[in-house]
Amino acid sequence: MSQISNRLAPAVRRQVCLACRQSSAAAAASTSSSSSSSSSRTFTTTSRASAKITEDKLGKNDPLDLVNLEQFKFDDIPYMGHLKLEKDREKLHLLRLIEFQFPEIAKLRVPYRPPPKDAMINLRTVYQLGEPDHPGSRKAVITFSINDLIQHGSKPLSSKKTQHKFKLLAGPRWNPDDNSVKISCDDFPTFNMNAKWCSDVLDKLIAEAQNTEDTMEDIPLDTRHADARKSKKSRRKASLKDIPKEWLNLPPVKRE
Repeated sequence: MSQISNRLAPAVRRQVCLACRQSSAAAAASTSSSSSSSSSRTFTTTSRASAKITEDKLGKNDPLDLVNLEQFKFDDIPYMGHLKLEKDREKLHLLRLIEFQFPEIAKLRVPYRPPPKDAMINLRTVYQLGEPDHPGSRKAVITFSINDLIQHGSKPLSSKKTQHKFKLLAGPRWNPDDNSVKISCDDFPTFNMNAKWCSDVLDKLIAEAQNTEDTMEDIPLDTRHADARKSKKSRRKASLKDIPKEWLNLPPVKRE
């Protein structure tokens, strides 16, 4: 028996070696195929181990898991229905304000009184109803007539030199058609700050116009901004009616 086992031992060793070589070759082939396939793939997959860790962190009672969502029992309205209800709630809120708050506000009503004759400066603003933070609500615009400044009791623009200099300093803010000036500002966060800036600019214009060191008499008034405004309003497509007949050189019309 010992002789037989000694004879079989080398053969068994050869078979074991062949099996090991075949297994190693198969493993190398599988790794090469997996590497080639992984290089050709454009996405990655999560391993089962990391997925299991995520499940352990979230738990089986995760409310965002699709498995745990309750079956829809048709006991609720869709999303658009909720939007419609939200608009109805907003309308009801405004109606409650009209019903209960407006009578209290009516008690503070003051009758309209026209401005006096000496009130020559008009302060204007635009308030967007329902939008207190609208950027246009902070804009302040003051308009006044130079003729009113001339006729004012303090006589800020009494001479023609000061009037001429005031118009030059106003620049495109001066409207030669009605001899008025408009100053506007919306750079500051509140309406009062913008109105104060417009008022300060008017005071500086009057003070500089009264300065006699340089009267600017040799500088003519520029009205190109007013002409451009007029042409923009009356701009239309040209037609044959706008061309003089002398330029057309049309043959005379023969009348029978």
